[in-house]
Amino acid sequence: MKKILFIITQSEFGGAQRFLWNLISGLTRIKTRIDADIVVGAGLEGDDKNGLLYALEKKGINTRHLKYLRRGINPLFDFLGLIEIRKLIKKEKPDTLFLCSSKAGFLGSFAAHLCRRNTQIDLASQDTQKHADADKEFLYSDITYKIRGACFKVWKQFRGAFKEKIIENALVTELENYGLKVETQKRIPISYEGKEVGVYVPDAIVDDKVLIELKSKSRLTKEDQKQFWLYLKGSKYKLGLLINFGKQLEIKRKVYDIARNNSASISVLPKAQNQRVSAKSPRVIYRIGGWTFNDPWPYWKRLFYKLIEKISAKWKDVIIVNSEHDRKQAVELGIKPMGEILTIYNGIDVSKLNFLPREKARKELLQDTRYKIQDTNYLIGTIANLYSAKGLEYLIKAADILKYKIQDTRYKHTKFVVIGEGRERKKLENLIKKYKLKNSFFLPGAIPDAYKYLKAFDIFVLPSVKEGFPWTILEAMAAEVPIVATKVGGIPEIIEDNRNGIIVKPRSSRQLAEAAKELIKNPELRNKLSREARKTVEQKFTLDKMVNKIEKLL
Repeated sequence: MKKILFIITQSEFGGAQRFLWNLISGLTRIKTRIDADIVVGAGLEGDDKNGLLYALEKKGINTRHLKYLRRGINPLFDFLGLIEIRKLIKKEKPDTLFLCSSKAGFLGSFAAHLCRRNTQIDLASQDTQKHADADKEFLYSDITYKIRGACFKVWKQFRGAFKEKIIENALVTELENYGLKVETQKRIPISYEGKEVGVYVPDAIVDDKVLIELKSKSRLTKEDQKQFWLYLKGSKYKLGLLINFGKQLEIKRKVYDIARNNSASISVLPKAQNQRVSAKSPRVIYRIGGWTFNDPWPYWKRLFYKLIEKISAKWKDVIIVNSEHDRKQAVELGIKPMGEILTIYNGIDVSKLNFLPREKARKELLQDTRYKIQDTNYLIGTIANLYSAKGLEYLIKAADILKYKIQDTRYKHTKFVVIGEGRERKKLENLIKKYKLKNSFFLPGAIPDAYKYLKAFDIFVLPSVKEGFPWTILEAMAAEVPIVATKVGGIPEIIEDNRNGIIVKPRSSRQLAEAAKELIKNPELRNKLSREARKTVEQKFTLDKMVNKIEKLL
């Protein structure tokens, strides 16, 4: 049975946590679907009865509470978090390490990279001994054993970072330390059908028995091996070693003599970086639901996150994004994993969504306010964490425009509700007070299974300034609530303007207000958009499609 270790930065429910919950639920819903031991680790932020780990534990999933993994940048905690994750990887020995969110993506892939390095060196040592034993039936086993040992020592020092001449000098020194005689720049005659047709100068000849040709490139090609074989065949020597000091050490053993006209090739380390060699070297999959460097942060901070995504990409086998917008952005910025960058859309199981009826949802949603539900002609709402990326300040300003700037009594009794919690609460409460919306704009906080209340809304508005591929929009589409959303991230890949929703510019309170106004006064448009939205989510964005595509990567 294979093991999958999922790591996510925090347990507080947001888009990444919702993805992981849906994925694991999909993978484990049918016991025969995937034969794997699943373990999930998350940081302590949001680690309570409303958090992801608590929900997974109730489903019987093994979890790990990570003490030092935090969302914010903190050099001390980040260093301790790296050590903590590395220990977890070494303890669990996963076949696949699946990372969600930026911080977990960087620290997790770096920790896996460190584990891989140690594994490669350990495997190399084991392989040296294994082939040394086998060499009893090969030519010059005592010499080749010493050469391999010297190669590993030099490779660990340089790892392809220097020119071949520097590596050659270091290797010669190391071989001489082993008591071997090394000749360089020796001219060897090459014969063809008994006639000398030229000369060949190998990088080294050891004890006048073994030819050595050195390379320092990403990996050896068939052409490299063929050319070396032909030189060896034309010389008087029977054994040659073609050695590549790249990111991985390759030693290709070529044997030729007239009595046994064959060759043996030994690749000391795996032929490809992503080949499974040990449970200590996990395949790293990184799933990001919207690049962090698109958040409304200062320029230096966005630049910093671009840099760490580019650096850490080379430690990841596969990167999954949830929109073509983010995939194209990664390609433009040079974010290149060892394998592929894939777009896999979020998906939901519409049949499993238990929406409350409209009147019951309204009553329960507003029961903590002193306003009677009949006073509310229209209810505009959203589900979002109270973060700056969600652009909720623009929704508050749109509420001010709709209620006080547009001269129409139909909009005077409109109420606004944002279900969610977060660090921007105080700022938003001050804005509500500033625009005199205390009796119209409500922040009830986080509510478990918030999607159940979607039918309470006449209009669903997502005013985000940064998004990936928002779950709440898919749920609102399934609830058949007309949608107004901003043109950011993957939203235009979900919503087609005036067909299954309305798209507006980000950071435009005026356009949000105008779109809401149009929907309030036009019930036919509301009905049309709602019907088409439901069709879209049922046909394009299903949970089975998402899970099936990811399962093939695990």
